[in-house]
Amino acid sequence: CGDNGTWTLDTAGVLTISGTGDMTDGNINSITGPFNDYTDIVKEVIIEEGVTSIGSCAFSKCSGLTSITIPDSVNRIDRYACNQCVGLPAFVIPETITTIAANAFFKCTGLTEMVIPATVTSIDTSNMFYACTSLRKVTFLNAPTILKVFTFYQCYALQEVVIPDSVTEFANSVFRDCIALES
Repeated sequence: CGDNGTWTLDTAGVLTISGTGDMTDGNINSITGPFNDYTDIVKEVIIEEGVTSIGSCAFSKCSGLTSITIPDSVNRIDRYACNQCVGLPAFVIPETITTIAANAFFKCTGLTEMVIPATVTSIDTSNMFYACTSLRKVTFLNAPTILKVFTFYQCYALQEVVIPDSVTEFANSVFRDCIALES
């Protein structure tokens, strides 16, 4: 699970990632993660102190995943990290995270609310919440100057987005098909 990392999966579906440094990336082309053989088994993820990133496609398609514990050592969430984690109702981004890559929460249909802390200074919002159909509210405490294409595409339940003054431009289709958006 990285150059200096290991992982264990117990019979209750708890995936524990330990060690130091970045997690292994999955395959971006097929959008499959390093735990692809266990996507139906993983229920909970515990990342231990020392791990510094959540790799690309890390938990991709872990449909039964309901919680992720992230330590203060993690500072980056890579592309498609939680792709299609349909059972994940919440994702708490710790204030140690400084970077979030594109597609991070792609098709996480169970997500209902998200707060992006002010510590996130590098963020690619392209497809960030694409088809997160249960998402109701997103708050950016700090944001890039541009919200990129399809940031909230097909977020049918989205009612509110809190955006700081730093955002000066909205790309094409940022809020496309957000039929419940009120403010």
